[in-house]
Amino acid sequence: MTTITPIFTGRSDIATLEITAPSLFGTPMKRFHIINCYSVWGKTITERTIAPTLALPFSSFSILVVGDFNIHHLSADPLRKHNSSELKASFPYFSRAAEYGYTLLNIPGVHTRFPLPGSSRSSVLDLAFASPALVPSFQE
Repeated sequence: MTTITPIFTGRSDIATLEITAPSLFGTPMKRFHIINCYSVWGKTITERTIAPTLALPFSSFSILVVGDFNIHHLSADPLRKHNSSELKASFPYFSRAAEYGYTLLNIPGVHTRFPLPGSSRSSVLDLAFASPALVPSFQE
């Protein structure tokens, strides 16, 4: 039997689901979290409303973090010309991901945002990260 339980954080910009079962995805994994984030600009151009510690928690079990982070980074969009404020805003998230072993699942350069013609350029704002325990599920 598989159980899907929402985890309430008291925030409207983060949604977390916990999935439990005797075996998930044909593996011995019994517990899995999906965290969906919608982070926007905070008080300054380099701050975001969801801190890296909330978006990318430390965990010994499998976590998939997805969402609109509204950050730009070389790992996700290597052909984009990044300015210093974009890199300053994304640095804490990618540093936290590296520190806790999260892997960026996006294919570098594949855009996730396609604005109306003429309003701005396409970009990679929607990101997906897998925790170390989940990475083997994404070998291909």
